Amino acid sequence: LRRQLLPVGTSLPPDLALEARLSGYKYGPVILMAIAPFEPLHHPAVVMLLNMAATAGLFVALALLARRVAGDDPLLATLCIVSLLLERSITAAYVSHSSTDIWALLPMAFAVLCHLQKRHVPMAMLVAVAVAAKLFPGAILAPLLLCGRARVRVAVFLATLALLLAPWLAVDPLGFVANVVLWPMLMYPQANSWIYFLSPPAATATTPSRSTSPRS
Repeated sequence: LRRQLLPVGTSLPPDLALEARLSGYKYGPVILMAIAPFEPLHHPAVVMLLNMAATAGLFVALALLARRVAGDDPLLATLCIVSLLLERSITAAYVSHSSTDIWALLPMAFAVLCHLQKRHVPMAMLVAVAVAAKLFPGAILAPLLLCGRARVRVAVFLATLALLLAPWLAVDPLGFVANVVLWPMLMYPQANSWIYFLSPPAATATTPSRSTSPRS
């Protein structure tokens, strides 16, 4: 079953081949939960269409953020969102290549918007969804939970995160920890990872279970 799900081709780069052999999954359950209802369609285009919708949602959130930050200068807000729309790497990564990081970035963008609007409960819920989609970058917004009504934000965040993760932990706690925590520490970083560009000592400190640098 593993070979059918993750075939290791001879043409794969070494880092991707290792990733496939480890058979790990560095994302949380949110992505699976979002795609599962469409599984009966049995068509790979569903993933691309869902990523397209999520990317459109991200641009909506960024447009609302730009409008709020720009204040009384609509031209500045328009310039910001047009610049993002012209940035080809966004659509290339999340639509053409169906990168799943979009499922963390989408709730993160709306969480920042809710933070600026002082909407504490939806903000905390969205941060939890982002973390449950992918620990990093979702956890970057964790400090915002301590702003404003910190007790409410932290309580809602923990409750939402528990609701999202508890079923998976109950069914396979060891598998969950191995995939979400241990496997990302063992895999070699790719060029699209910020760890890839760290110096070897910094990379080792960031991922202490790796004994050698990916560039050594």
